[in-house]
Parts: sequence; structure tokens; C-alpha cells
Amino acid sequence: HYLVQIKTGVSSLNDTADITLTLIGEEGSTEWILLTCDADTKPFQTGQTDTFYIAAKKLGKVRRAGSRSFIAQIFQSQIRAVDIRCSN
Repeated sequence: HYLVQIKTGVSSLNDTADITLTLIGEEGSTEWILLTCDADTKPFQTGQTDTFYIAAKKLGKVRRAGSRSFIAQIFQSQIRAVDIRCSN
């Protein structure tokens, strides 16, 4: 499982945007994932950090995140992905 945080730069979005994301790691990558929020949440607003939990196979150290959304390419100022899997 991965915790993904996206900090939005300058944005003029007024409604919920559809953002798809793939995580690319040393040991593999995810399929394209549609990031969704609760109905009461307005994601991807200027200066806001949105957090998503993604169930995925072990990817190793995440090297980068890719996005299919033109809006995301313009407005994402920072993406952080952390493996939150418990290890025994």
C-alpha cells in the first residue's frame, strides 16, 4: 500500500478534476489509477495537499509518478509516494 500526497501549485479548478496516476518503482509500476475524493472534498486547489491511499503490489522504491491528465501536468507542484506496508 502506498500513501500518495499531491501538492497543487497555482490552480483555477473550481470543480473536482479527474486525475489519473501511475507509480513507477524499481521493481515495477501500477496500472493507471483514478484518484477520487469524498463528495464533500474539493481536491487539487491552490496550495492544498491531497492525500490518497493506493493498494498496489510491491514496487520497490518509487522513482516517479506519471499522470495522464493535462491539468495534473500543469498544476501539480509536488508528488510524494511512500510505501506504508507493514514489514515483519
